[in-house]
Amino acid sequence: MKNSLLRTLFVLFAVVLCLFTGCRTAGSGAAETQVSDGDGLLHIRFFEVKNSDASTWGDCTLVQFPDGESMLVDFGGRGAGAEIAGYLKEAGITHITYAVFSHCHGDHAPGIQDMIEAGIRFDHAMTSGYIPTNYSWMAGLFKAYGMDTTVLNAGSEFDVGDVHFLVLAPFPEDLDHEHLGRTNAADSGPGSTHH
Repeated sequence: MKNSLLRTLFVLFAVVLCLFTGCRTAGSGAAETQVSDGDGLLHIRFFEVKNSDASTWGDCTLVQFPDGESMLVDFGGRGAGAEIAGYLKEAGITHITYAVFSHCHGDHAPGIQDMIEAGIRFDHAMTSGYIPTNYSWMAGLFKAYGMDTTVLNAGSEFDVGDVHFLVLAPFPEDLDHEHLGRTNAADSGPGSTHH
């Protein structure tokens, strides 16, 4: 029980840290950590890489769970995704269970295209359900690659093995649905769910 509580608190801390550092300019690179292969430990690796246009920085967080499943939270922009894919492939990672999009900004979402082009495979996409018109390509991507989609908002909870997640944001009423494109994550792919 104590171990499970510590894992939950650590993941919650990591998610809050990502929320507070999400769109901040900083140095590039990746923190070095051991790569998990279902070793019974929770591993979190933070990437911060420059996008191809060199004007903004992108963030990406790799979470590797004790049972061997994995999650990427954000993907950087175009160009940055290719760099992250390189790191993943060097570590022998070509399959990610969960693709989590914190929000649709150019330094967080487009890099998934580079990763897929580099041969990284994803099973499930998780978003807030809000995809602006200029990011409607995301829903098509989920469908084209057979990614199940789950809509997460404040209060949503889910488990990956014995690691428990509580989503802190966004609140559905704060999303700008008026400018939402015709296509959104909630109806984009097979097995779509709404939590």
